[in-house]
Amino acid sequence: MKKISIVFIILAINFCQAQKNEIELPKGYGFEYKFSDTNITPINSVYISKKGTVIFEDEKISVEELGTHLFAYKNKLPVEYMTSIVTQIYADKRTSYKIVNAVKAQLSSALLYNVVYRTDHIEDVTKGLGVRLYKSLIPEKKEVIAENDDVIFIQAVGLDPISQMIEDLYKLDFPKAKQILKEYKYKKIRIYSKNRVSIDGKKIKLSDEKALYNAMDGNDFLLVFPKENISYETYLKNTSILRKSYKKYKKQFILIEISIGLQKILEERNFI
Repeated sequence: MKKISIVFIILAINFCQAQKNEIELPKGYGFEYKFSDTNITPINSVYISKKGTVIFEDEKISVEELGTHLFAYKNKLPVEYMTSIVTQIYADKRTSYKIVNAVKAQLSSALLYNVVYRTDHIEDVTKGLGVRLYKSLIPEKKEVIAENDDVIFIQAVGLDPISQMIEDLYKLDFPKAKQILKEYKYKKIRIYSKNRVSIDGKKIKLSDEKALYNAMDGNDFLLVFPKENISYETYLKNTSILRKSYKKYKKQFILIEISIGLQKILEERNFI
């Protein structure tokens, strides 16, 4: 029985490696990600095949199980490293964005918000777009496993208004979110095509960087609504070009991505 178990494990590892080897990453549009030379950055990696197979720690798992695995991994680390963990997403460019969105929701539920979308060649660890995730409709995991029983959690004093608005949206506390939204200037960006976006209902070609910048400029933040039926390649192209159009003019801006699940709720309630 023990020999059979070992053979099964070897076959499972070989299967996962084959799946990873077949992943074709999307083009990166010039973004690079560099890890700190002075601080330790714990790294974990999630692989997603073109058919939506998810692999973590050389194990094929369901998307629904991913958050639990990630949370257990995080809590094995020294407490001082927990907030600096970076998760690398190696997703095939042909993967449905719906799967990537579900993976990101699991990351958020495990309180892992620092993400790198790896691009170009899978062996090139310098290429990728670094982002910070927002909340998820999935409840966040709160328990701390035994290795970190001595951890002391400090309650946050308060959030800035925009962060509070995001918190309220994902808690489905729409009256509070709407009250904050009234105080800010923002636009809605819909990602639905590999060639153009819609900004407050106006279609703009991704190749027209000046038009994109002009449409986004002067706002406190931008709400981004990716359609669930797009490919991961289309999503990353749109996200990269939107960021590049601002970077070109040396300005900072806030992109707040609305998850697919929350989009459906907002549409049902005619909220935004």
